Amino acid sequence: MTLTPTFSTAGRSKRSLTPIASDVNKTSSKKGPAKVTSGRGGYFGTPSASKSVANNAHNSRKSSHCICSVIENLARETAIASIDVLNPTMLIILKQANSLSYNETLMALDVLQPDEIVLNEARKSSPLASKISSYYNARGGPVPQDDSGQRENLGETATVVKLISRAYFDQTKGAELLTRLLRVSTFSPDMLTEFIVPSAANAALTYCQGTTSVAFAPHCLSVSINASELNSRMSIDRSTIMHLELLTNSRSANKKQSLFHTIDNTVTSVGSHLLRSNLIAPSISEPTINARLDFVDLFLGNENLFYSILEGLQRLPDLERMLSGLIVKDRSVDKANVTVQQTAQGIESLIAIKTTLENIPSIAIEIAGVVEEARMLAKLKASEEGAGESAVDAARSPLQVRAPPVIETPQSTKSEGTTSTTATTGENKYQLAEAIIERFAEEELGEVLEAVKETFTESTVHSKNKHAMRHQECFALRPGTDGMMDVLRKAFLANVDDIYTCADKLADTAEITVSVRVKAQRGYYLCIPIEFANHLPNEVIQPVKSGKFIHCTTNEVFSLNARAQENVKDLLVLTNHRIQEVLDFARERIEALCNMTDAIALLDLCHGFADVVASSRKKWCRPVVAEGEGSLAIKQGRYAIDFENLGGKNALPRDFVPNDTFANQDNNFTLVSGVNGGGKSTYLKQIGLIVVLAQIGCYVPAEEAFVPLRDMLCTRIGTGDDFEHNISSFMLEMKEAAYICENITSKSLVLIDELGRATSNEDGVAVAWAVAEHLLMSDSITFFVTHYAGLNGLETLYENVGCISFGECVVSAGEGGLETRKLVYSHKVIPESCKVESNYGIDMAKVCGWQDDVVEKARLIRGYIVDRIGGDGGVKLDVRSGERGAEIREKLARAKRSLAVLVQKGGRELSVAAKRDYLALVYSKIEGDGGGSGESLEYLRGLREAGIEKAA
Repeated sequence: MTLTPTFSTAGRSKRSLTPIASDVNKTSSKKGPAKVTSGRGGYFGTPSASKSVANNAHNSRKSSHCICSVIENLARETAIASIDVLNPTMLIILKQANSLSYNETLMALDVLQPDEIVLNEARKSSPLASKISSYYNARGGPVPQDDSGQRENLGETATVVKLISRAYFDQTKGAELLTRLLRVSTFSPDMLTEFIVPSAANAALTYCQGTTSVAFAPHCLSVSINASELNSRMSIDRSTIMHLELLTNSRSANKKQSLFHTIDNTVTSVGSHLLRSNLIAPSISEPTINARLDFVDLFLGNENLFYSILEGLQRLPDLERMLSGLIVKDRSVDKANVTVQQTAQGIESLIAIKTTLENIPSIAIEIAGVVEEARMLAKLKASEEGAGESAVDAARSPLQVRAPPVIETPQSTKSEGTTSTTATTGENKYQLAEAIIERFAEEELGEVLEAVKETFTESTVHSKNKHAMRHQECFALRPGTDGMMDVLRKAFLANVDDIYTCADKLADTAEITVSVRVKAQRGYYLCIPIEFANHLPNEVIQPVKSGKFIHCTTNEVFSLNARAQENVKDLLVLTNHRIQEVLDFARERIEALCNMTDAIALLDLCHGFADVVASSRKKWCRPVVAEGEGSLAIKQGRYAIDFENLGGKNALPRDFVPNDTFANQDNNFTLVSGVNGGGKSTYLKQIGLIVVLAQIGCYVPAEEAFVPLRDMLCTRIGTGDDFEHNISSFMLEMKEAAYICENITSKSLVLIDELGRATSNEDGVAVAWAVAEHLLMSDSITFFVTHYAGLNGLETLYENVGCISFGECVVSAGEGGLETRKLVYSHKVIPESCKVESNYGIDMAKVCGWQDDVVEKARLIRGYIVDRIGGDGGVKLDVRSGERGAEIREKLARAKRSLAVLVQKGGRELSVAAKRDYLALVYSKIEGDGGGSGESLEYLRGLREAGIEKAA
């Protein structure tokens, strides 16, 4: 099903639709423009004995600092508790069983990307502690960050591993701490039953509070425990996240060449974080996915709604920082060494609450109006068709309806909503919109807004400019609240006016351009264009070149700036004392504020999905998702990651060739073959990306798509050594293949690319064949790329195996009487095995620049090998070849029929391994001398006694 948007934003970025507010800095001369630039905090490094890494992070400008505590029980089960020190709104607890290698725990840590890992000092010699220490100690150095301050390369971390006292991992104290701090809606007594969960939580929370100057407010902290299980989400391992490039590019670690960047048209930070968490763990709840798709349809069908919601979202502040100011309490507000950032946190949160609560009613009214209009149209249409009372019920106003919410976020411990297993229709079609409106209309939100309005002035609004925000914080309280505060405000304004007077005086005296700049950290200073560098007045001090300007100050300006900053600090301390009662009032209603934040995040997520479709120049369709063992069918699917605008003005167009995909339970194993560079790996990634997009509730790049819900996505793509852990390419392949074979379920999607290519030809064929047989015996959907032509014999042995390939690309052409060879790629899927000669590797080598004499030598050697071995020089496993082909096919057909008879007579009790062994022994028997080994005959005799009438 495809819904064509009624409007288009192609070629325009979402963030450019509304003008950005201009800078508030003033210029004291007519000549020089004013501009503020901001820096970014760097890598924290190894903590010193005198100052904690977390405390440095809390006082820095870094956007996140994650602390993880890890603990293990005797059953080799581990629990990881993770919290962000700078935005401590969510406590994440992951509990998992482990193999001897502890790969599961290491993968979980890689996804969380911790800055610090704390371990039990008493268990420092345990295998778990040794694994974690060696894993992260081998990966030192700074990490590149993107524009939001987040690390770009998943897994390449600058993580500090620390050993702390055993007293931190106290189960009893952890249970008491969780009971006291967690929100009522997210707390469950079941989480306290196993000691590793409260122990890990106590270590993370106590360490966080002990190394920073904050304390957590009661019943304000959210928790997420094993989200992949309790929230009905797909399981995706770290290797798959990297190979499918869900978050970063697998080669360059560039965020701009990933699926996340392609579809991240969100406006708010909570919407972007919700998108990231959904890409890592997509939903497997059909009602949730269909509700999101219905909401996306609502945006695509109404241009006015799309742009009005966009403008409303752009006016909202950082909602995570808003909640952080409520969740944490600063314990040092009465101390002499209190910082401006610490005192301003609570003030900023209340200003953000005021701005948010004043803007969400207009958003709710817009959504309600469109939904009500749609219902009226549905009522009119139904009345014309004689629908009766059902049409009247469908026309109810969304402001009056009380639908169960279907908002699924990381803050939720379970998914709620309709239990329908089909696409939403009628009234249910607008269920998500109604749930968001309901969250925005909670009475407690109005109570919080009234309390803030009684304290703050009407003109107090949130600003994304740090200097403007500092002014808002200093002048937020109503005049006359405190006499000392009024005096400080006048003193502050007088000092600022004197600074601008000094700048004007300096500009007139020296006949140069002087402007006043301000930064949150430095305060006020002077800025002079670089062309006046040789004519600086003598009173200028501390000159520093910065781009086309010289940043400097004078003794008088320096003194006035110090007084102004002291005024700001005193004002913030007084304001902070005055608003504590309002903060406590808001903390008592944290549940309503968190629900509102979740609703905004989901609104922004679905709006971003609609923006992706509307701004794309190519066709996207609404996928049909269904639970159960349905067919995976994709018509004209394309690669989802957008490379169109990454090469600059002179970049060549990179349009991906669309292809069809089909798999079901009767044909759940697909062998993909073809020449090098034909598009096999891209085809695999395309399938995985489309399934992920469908299960997060987004449109997919295809003409039509039917996607059965998958609970696990596994890939084995790419090659590479792991030098840090002394793992070769082949060993890495085998480890990933073992993980897949051990953990797949009947609802898994498995994508394997050229398994066994990192070892000898014979061993590679054997490994690929064995793994392929194991996978095709399961009910999971598998796409298996290989260059081993012998594996096509699986299609003859097993009914559920299909073969596809990418079109012939090696063609011969006569030119001037001489035969030449060239490569022509079609990148189109053909429903049969590859028919191209197996020497296409030599043709590829010639295209890559090999000298002609080397190419001819390679052809000569290949011909010699073919003459010695026979065939095409490869390992022959194709049972359809040779003089006995017809006889072999007949015997294999009889073997399959015999096995079918066995199943009908109660043979279903035979294990998958027994069935596989049976066919393998039959194959060995008919490929041998005709008699078979004694073991084979004995095994076949036992199967005959179990019900087979006649064995091959």
